[in-house]
Amino acid sequence: MNDEKLFLQEALNVQVNPVANVPDFSDASRFRKINIDKSQVSMLTQSIVPAAAAGLLSNAYFCKFPEGLPHTLMKLKQGGFASQIIGANSKIAGSASFYPMAAAGAFMGVFTVMSAITGQYFLAEINSKLEKINQNVSAILAFLYGNKKAELASEISFIQQIQRNFASIMQHEQQQIATIVGIQNAKKVAMKDIEFYLYDLDLAVQDAKGRATELSKKQKVEQIVESLELSLQLYISCCILEPYFSNNFDDEYIEFIIEDTADYVSKYQEKIRTSLGMLHGRIFELTAGKAKGYDLKARQAEIEKMLNSLPSGEGSVRQQLKEALYAPKKQANVYLTADGEAYYAIA
Repeated sequence: MNDEKLFLQEALNVQVNPVANVPDFSDASRFRKINIDKSQVSMLTQSIVPAAAAGLLSNAYFCKFPEGLPHTLMKLKQGGFASQIIGANSKIAGSASFYPMAAAGAFMGVFTVMSAITGQYFLAEINSKLEKINQNVSAILAFLYGNKKAELASEISFIQQIQRNFASIMQHEQQQIATIVGIQNAKKVAMKDIEFYLYDLDLAVQDAKGRATELSKKQKVEQIVESLELSLQLYISCCILEPYFSNNFDDEYIEFIIEDTADYVSKYQEKIRTSLGMLHGRIFELTAGKAKGYDLKARQAEIEKMLNSLPSGEGSVRQQLKEALYAPKKQANVYLTADGEAYYAIA
């Protein structure tokens, strides 16, 4: 299996090594069990024969160049390349080595599955920090309102479903492509709904400033703020999910997503904070030098609670995105057991 191990290390940046002392996989603080087909794991834990190779890789080879030599093969008149390496002086400088990829197809299939499953683990960790979008649809419908209610709820339901089924979807290219299109559409819906709810919040603030009695009533400000937070979390989720489903973790692309999303979200978070601050200030104007009535005191406490719960600063959004989008680029250790089980080691 040396050829296959070499292929994994050189082409896929994957190393397969035996473990002398078996860790305690029941320790939930160190390991998470990966739900993977045992027959797939057995491809690695048992002898791999050429017959196990997948598709076109059965008669394919990969090329390795010796260190210090140029990566230019000799072109043949009949087409294709020979193993001889051509130097800058157009003379033969050495030979490249070709390694059969017969069993490598099986390796690639297994690691593709494991990559998808570890990706699902990362998404579950990310999702747990987005409290609004993590609620069930019934709880979300309880505070959504207006003609955007069904639209936003349906997109939230879609995002929740594809997150839960990430590993499965990533095994089917056509579904993967369709899912990316759905994510892009959900992102557009989130942006429209953010503007819609922010406009409603501005109206509510202006109404309260004009009529003092409105401040002591149970207004729909809480509903608007919750709907705004949900829309912003939907937007953040879409920005995270698109790289995951497209498997595009190029550094420049990730940095663009982080900067663009952090700038957009923090700008709207600050607008929400400003509007709530105006409501809070209005109460002080009305009660300056007077004892606050019970309703206004309760109202002030509600607004302060909302202000304290809002994320603050662009840095927190940027850090959240950085953790989410760079997680798949970090080294991952996966343990495969003789009985076909797999465990992901938590860093």
